[in-house]
Amino acid sequence: MTGRMASLQGERDNRGHVAVQEFDGSSTLDLLRGILRKSGGGMDEWGRFRRRNISELRPWVEGEDMTGISVSSVDAAAGSPQAGDMIARNPANHADQWLIAEAYCAANFEQI
Repeated sequence: MTGRMASLQGERDNRGHVAVQEFDGSSTLDLLRGILRKSGGGMDEWGRFRRRNISELRPWVEGEDMTGISVSSVDAAAGSPQAGDMIARNPANHADQWLIAEAYCAANFEQI
C-alpha cells in the first residue's frame, strides 16, 4: 500500500482476515463510516490501523490533578495513574487528554 488510506472490505479470507484495498475518501471519518457500512456496523468488527501522525506525550507526575484527563477503567483497575505512565494529548485540541499505561506506551511508542 502507498501513503493513501485503506478501507476494509466485508469479505474475509480463509483465516478470517479482512481484505484491504485502497480508499480515496477525504478523511478518516469517511474511512470509518465505510468500514461500518461494509461490516454491518457490528461492534466485534475490528480492523488494524497504523497511526499516521506524531503523538504528543509527557510523563504523569505523582500528585497531579487528573481532572480532564481520561483514564480507562482497565488502567484504573490496574493501579493507574502510576509511575511510568504517560499523558497524551490531541495535537489539535490540547484539552483532550488521556492516560497511556507504561506497558502499552513502551510497546507502541518511541520518542523522536
